Amino acid sequence: MNIRGGRAGLNSVSFAGDNYYVISRLKKGQVVTKKKKIKKYENKLTSIIDGIPFVRSLSLMLRFLLTTWKVYLFGFLFIILSSLLFKGSRDPITTIIIQINDYIVLIFLVIGVGLVFKVTSIAKYHAAEHMVANAYVVDSDLTVDKVRVQPRTHNHCGTNLVVTILFLLAILHMFFGSTRWIYLGAWVVGYEIWRFEPKFIWTVILAISKTAQYILFTSPPSDKHIVVAMAAMQGLEKAELKND
Repeated sequence: MNIRGGRAGLNSVSFAGDNYYVISRLKKGQVVTKKKKIKKYENKLTSIIDGIPFVRSLSLMLRFLLTTWKVYLFGFLFIILSSLLFKGSRDPITTIIIQINDYIVLIFLVIGVGLVFKVTSIAKYHAAEHMVANAYVVDSDLTVDKVRVQPRTHNHCGTNLVVTILFLLAILHMFFGSTRWIYLGAWVVGYEIWRFEPKFIWTVILAISKTAQYILFTSPPSDKHIVVAMAAMQGLEKAELKND
């Protein structure tokens, strides 16, 4: 079975395969699992767009916006508020801050999201998602004990993309300053790097990403978090095998 992706929520874990998307939630002490068939035209459209270099990154951005619009709204409001705080100031220190403000705001935004993960249950479900995915690759017959021994970081976490984009932004910022086009450039090129994982740079990016995953975006899960993640993976496996 191909695992196309995973995601953690406040009380949920979801996994996507070739044909189905499955989400498991903890409701009133019970694990509730639902599946959704991925429509054929969605797969076909995705395949076409994924074959077009650089354009495919914009498709991913659109999917992110549609599925996680609340996070983007929070980030947008955070940036607007930060800009207003510095608006109109003329002292040298603030001028320097304004020049690096956009990039620094992005860094603090990532840290802020990590803190939200930490103070809620998302970090624990995120860790459980990673651990279950890691365990499934080793042995598809999942148990809590088998999952427990797995690392809570993952080689293909979306954090890798975030780190790649921030890394490119830092480089572009040094050469071109805080011009708006560097953000689009970092996203488009960063996506291609994230997709192909070139060895000359990926070792560094993965090391930074796993550190961020461990410190900011995951926390040690309890059995209930693992059980929810296992239910999502087992539900996906059942749906995908039945589809075959």
